[in-house]
Amino acid sequence: MNQHMKNPTKNAKHPEVKESGHIACQDCALDDVCKPISFGDQSFDQTHSILERRTPILAGEYLYKKGDPLNSIYALTSGTVKLVKTTSKGLQQVVGFRFPGELLGDEAISTEIHILSAVAIDNATTCDMSMKGLDDIAQMIPSFQNNLIKLLSNQCYTMHLQFTSYAGRNNAEERLAAFILNVAERNSNKDILKLNIFLAMTRDDIANFLGLRRETLSRTFTKLQKTKIITIENKELDIIDIEKLRLLANY
Repeated sequence: MNQHMKNPTKNAKHPEVKESGHIACQDCALDDVCKPISFGDQSFDQTHSILERRTPILAGEYLYKKGDPLNSIYALTSGTVKLVKTTSKGLQQVVGFRFPGELLGDEAISTEIHILSAVAIDNATTCDMSMKGLDDIAQMIPSFQNNLIKLLSNQCYTMHLQFTSYAGRNNAEERLAAFILNVAERNSNKDILKLNIFLAMTRDDIANFLGLRRETLSRTFTKLQKTKIITIENKELDIIDIEKLRLLANY
């Protein structure tokens, strides 16, 4: 069963969810897995029966919660999702963000139980692929299994880059600069860095993720603007001086 069925509103049509802004299929993490595969003298569309396309999620809704069984993996096709865990003191800690084209749910493949919760920050959509269907197809078609391994390997590399972009950065300016660059890179084409980014997440979520106080984060944003490294209005951020930003982030 698709995990969206836990909340009956998730499979209903949400008129509030905009149908624009979706990434192209070739820019999605699932692209290699979704493509038809040649099998003997036939072309096999292996995902036709196991893929639910463009499932809407409203801002604030859970895609899955910690402790839920792993039924599907998800490709985010629009919007932004945050991953959170609950600390031993009962506090929520933001441990990551996912952007269009990236996977969700893959962290639960080894345990088959979600160890994190995934929450839509803004209106979003996902393509949902059944794990049971993936297993069945992988057993029948070795080349599909190779594509699946490649998919998960690429996702691990993306998360490795996210982690290493913050590791060893001790002050607020370095952390925020690294965060901005990481978001820009993950929302860019392969060849051209996107210098204008939309930060859907709240300042509280960014501060939580970076291990900063909200007041410290706000002062740091202000400082980067005063030094003309970035400009930010509401949630629209423009990188003005990419070299200074990279130098500050120790990239």
